Amino acid sequence: MSFSGWLEIPVESAFLKKGPLKLARKTFSVPEKAPQSIGWLSLEKKVFGEGFGGNLFFRKGSPNRSSQKPEKENTEQVYLSLGSNAGDRRHNIEGALKELAHTEGVGVKAVSMLYLAAPVDMPDGTEPFLNCVAEISCTLDPLALLDRLEAIEQKMGRAGKGQNAPRTIDLDILLFGGRTIGSARLTIPHPRMERRRFALEPLAEIAPDVIHPVLGVAVSRLLEKVRDQEVASTGERPALPLSINHV
Repeated sequence: MSFSGWLEIPVESAFLKKGPLKLARKTFSVPEKAPQSIGWLSLEKKVFGEGFGGNLFFRKGSPNRSSQKPEKENTEQVYLSLGSNAGDRRHNIEGALKELAHTEGVGVKAVSMLYLAAPVDMPDGTEPFLNCVAEISCTLDPLALLDRLEAIEQKMGRAGKGQNAPRTIDLDILLFGGRTIGSARLTIPHPRMERRRFALEPLAEIAPDVIHPVLGVAVSRLLEKVRDQEVASTGERPALPLSINHV
C-alpha cells in the first residue's frame, strides 16, 4: 500500500547542510541551496510498505501555510474550492494550485486537507470527487480572477461547464473578502456553499471563524447544519506550491 503526504518538523540551520540527513532512521538528501535560517523542513514522503524515501524542501512558516510577503493595501483574502473526479485527482488539484501560484496578483497562503465526497446531481457510478479549499491573497478584481480560473480549467482539460460531466478540475470562488456580487457570470458568496459539506468542511478547517457576508454566520456554524452529508477526510494535504510570489 502506498501513501503520499507531508511531514513537517521545526529545524535549525545546523541541520541544513549538503549531504544525507538522518530522519526517523531513514536517509534523505538535502537540497544544495537550502536557506540558512530557522524555519520548517518539509518532507514530501512516499511510503511503500515499511520503508519510505523522498525529497526535503525548506520553507518558513507554519506547516500548512506558505511563506508570505507583506501584502499590498488592495489585497483581498479569497477562498477557492478545488475539486476533481476525473483522471489523477490529486495530481489535478496540485496542478491547479501550481497554476494559481504562478498567477500575477495571486498568492497561495493555505490549503486544507483533501476530502472525498460523492458527486452531486451526477449519474450513478460517477467517480467521487476529491476536494479541498485554498486561501489566496488576491489583487485581481473578482471577474479577472474568474477569467483566470476558467483559463486554468480549460488548460487542464475541462471541456465545458456541463453540470453532469466529469471534471478534471473544478475551481469555484467561495468567498471574496466580504464582498457580495450578483451578476450573470458570477455570484459571491457562492450561491450553494452553505448547503455543501464538501465545501464547508475544508473551509472550516483553515478558516472556521470567517463570516458568510450574507448570512452573517461563521463557517464553522454553517458546517454543523450539513453534518449528515457524507464527506471523508483523506488525512492528506496536497503539496503546497513553494514558489509563492506576485502579491
